[in-house]
Amino acid sequence: MEASTEKETAFTKNPKVSGEDFEEGSDTNAATNKDVLAFRALQLMKTDFKERTWQAFWRVTIEEESPADVARNLGLSVGSVYTAKSRVLSHLRSELAELI
Repeated sequence: MEASTEKETAFTKNPKVSGEDFEEGSDTNAATNKDVLAFRALQLMKTDFKERTWQAFWRVTIEEESPADVARNLGLSVGSVYTAKSRVLSHLRSELAELI
């Protein structure tokens, strides 16, 4: 799926989550701050994973595609898609735990 599509994702539904206007001490609410932190962490973590693992995670979690569709499109089993999602989320939790 191309980045230029206009499909809403978990991050595009809330325009504050872009991270561009986030500054420490700003008056944005705590949930938005956590979303921005998670988004930035995901951007930095992308290189820690193989491309298919990342695509499986991103398309299921962020773009909200069905695991079966993602598996079919990437040539993976549905179980592998769930494993990819789990691995990325586990790594994200680990990284964020150190910051919070």
